[in-house]
Order: sequence, then structure tokens, then C-alpha cells
Amino acid sequence: MPASPDPSTITVGVDGSDTGQAALRWAAEEAHVRGVPLRIVHCWSEPVVAAFPGMVTPLPEPEGFREAGEAVLTESEKLIAA
Repeated sequence: MPASPDPSTITVGVDGSDTGQAALRWAAEEAHVRGVPLRIVHCWSEPVVAAFPGMVTPLPEPEGFREAGEAVLTESEKLIAA
């Protein structure tokens, strides 16, 4: 059985877009008004790469996705700290 959402925490997903930043600002304000913690999350998945038989297709390095995701989270934290 999945865990129930924690009503004492506001969770927002960010992706670095303008819409994501608007959601972040709203969530930060809502957490402030309610006096609860704000949890900022970001996720990614490895892209699906299709290739023809005999074709060599380099796969992207997962570490690059991790670094990009961490950058999105860092920028999001800076945005609401300002």
C-alpha cells in the first residue's frame, strides 16, 4: 500500500521551466502561509535510444543527467531564497 502524502509538508516538482518556477513560488508561499516545510523534487529518466541492427549508438552518460538535475534544484533553492 503506498504511503499517504504528508499533509505537514508541501512538495513541488521543478524542471527549470517558467511554469515550474511559478509552481515553485506558489508552493513556497503556501508552505510559508501554512508554516510547514517545503520539499523541492526533480526527476529524470534515461532517454530511449532506438538503433538499427549493426548501428552503434552511444548512450548518454547518466552522470550528466544527475548534474543537470542537481543544477535545477540548486537554482530552485536560490529562487525562493531571494
